[in-house]
Amino acid sequence: MRRHYMIESGTLGELENAVAADLREVFRGKYFYNTLGNRVPLRVYTHAAPIRAGEDDLPADDDLPEPCIIVSLENGSQSDEESGHNVSVLLDMYVADGDPDHSGHIDLLNMISTVIGRYGRRHDIERRYTISKPFEWALSPEDLSPIYRGAMRISVTVPAVSCEDPLA
Repeated sequence: MRRHYMIESGTLGELENAVAADLREVFRGKYFYNTLGNRVPLRVYTHAAPIRAGEDDLPADDDLPEPCIIVSLENGSQSDEESGHNVSVLLDMYVADGDPDHSGHIDLLNMISTVIGRYGRRHDIERRYTISKPFEWALSPEDLSPIYRGAMRISVTVPAVSCEDPLA
């Protein structure tokens, strides 16, 4: 007999989109520098930043991917059928700052603090996914001036897949 499986909380792809939507809301109204030196709203992408097509013209603010957070699912595991999937979600963060004082790292630290504050106060996303500590973060030691890069790793529990009884 064939078993039917149901995920009440959604797919892993929906998790990635839910984290991105949550971060868009958290950072709504907050502005950071792009490589043109303009303060623009933070963008949140899933999996990767969009690839810019054509380099013929000088880019406009809307053509640049930064400042941004890229949400991607890094890995996951499930210890048994009753427990949920533990998913490692990576948040890659990019800002720009052409200032000689290299203050772009302050913007990154503020972004990281904002995310820690959000998930430290509310431990769920869409009431479907549970966030757990520890929150890991790092700033890139690489000099990519005028781009500054940081990252966070958060742990999210996705409820277990349940087996539907086809005779019920």
